[in-house]
Amino acid sequence: MSQTLVPYDGLKAKGITFSKMHIWRLEKARKFPMHVQVSAQRIAWVESEIDQWIDDRIAAREQVEPAQEIPHKLRREPQRHNGNVGANGRG
Repeated sequence: MSQTLVPYDGLKAKGITFSKMHIWRLEKARKFPMHVQVSAQRIAWVESEIDQWIDDRIAAREQVEPAQEIPHKLRREPQRHNGNVGANGRG
């Protein structure tokens, strides 16, 4: 059975732009596929596991209810100035 490995730089092509440190944290928390040690200085990820992780994120998104509209009284109103002009000529 042939499996393809994806190096860190190859993750970007799949839309994964996390830093190496963030990926390490996700791996440690078992929230991202574990890497494979390719050599002493190189790691990579199994492509099918990365693809499954992406599919799981998409499926989770589809299970979340649509966001509620922000109630009017919680919206921030735009700042209005009182028309006074300061020493620098601005309001």
